[in-house]
Amino acid sequence: NSDTTVNFADYDYYVHKLFTDNAGDIYLPTDISSLAETKRIACSVVKNSHTNVLIVKMINVYPVPILVKIDWNNAANGATFAQEIVLTGKAGIRIEQPLRRSLSLSEIKETILPAYSFVIIKIFFDYMY
Repeated sequence: NSDTTVNFADYDYYVHKLFTDNAGDIYLPTDISSLAETKRIACSVVKNSHTNVLIVKMINVYPVPILVKIDWNNAANGATFAQEIVLTGKAGIRIEQPLRRSLSLSEIKETILPAYSFVIIKIFFDYMY
């Protein structure tokens, strides 16, 4: 007997949805070479020129949390606020929805990537840059 009113999403669904919802049209250069775990961390930075949002996507497939320091190289100058979206868990299992929280602009200089996580930091601007 199944309940068709309950709908569970898995990790793959949320990863796909987060990539789709946080797409950009301008790709910016990224360097993660200072991290010892670079084979288990991936990062991309894009800008959505239609919404004027800078989007950083980071994936940690390492089984432990990793502190990441971000050098924005003036890219975040003039930002008004930021948001972090964190999805944790292993592929193939049912998980909770991604956690979302507002960040102060001082908090965007470093973040912790939880074990087995996909983290997005969105930087919002009032003006087009």
